[in-house]
Amino acid sequence: FEAIDLQTEEVNRAYTCPDISEFLDIEEEEVDYILDPIFFKGGLYKFFAKRGVGKTYFGLGLAFTIATGGKIFDRWKATEPYPVLYVDAEMPLKLTKKRIRDYRRNPDYANIPKGHFQMLHFSQQTNKMIKGIETPNGQKRMLKTLEIMKNETGKKPLLILDNLRSLSD
Repeated sequence: FEAIDLQTEEVNRAYTCPDISEFLDIEEEEVDYILDPIFFKGGLYKFFAKRGVGKTYFGLGLAFTIATGGKIFDRWKATEPYPVLYVDAEMPLKLTKKRIRDYRRNPDYANIPKGHFQMLHFSQQTNKMIKGIETPNGQKRMLKTLEIMKNETGKKPLLILDNLRSLSD
């Protein structure tokens, strides 16, 4: 949950850009995957499609897979159970619960470690909204929620936002 302090960044200095041959000689770091081989720790991912294609089903499938340390599409494997905060800002509660129950019928998703899959649903908030995550106050609230999860599980959680348009003003 580190933040970049743009006030103190050395803005007058050029970026380091080695020649391509030198670049290929740079010692590599190990890649620490959450979902091998597509999601690594610290990455930022966005998936999008037309309305009704199944983005929420896909997002929930990723969340269940990562929270349980499972596999999705017989192809991508979570390296271990990893905490997930799923933020649903628009789907009616009844439909969200139905989709979750559909996934829970899969025996691979039945045993989720405590605290590894938490749902932040707009219907459970005092004003029935989750808005303003692009603002400093909204980000502070989200970071506080993620920090609580980290303290409970010992790992930084994966944050899934469904959908970004509904979460901003």
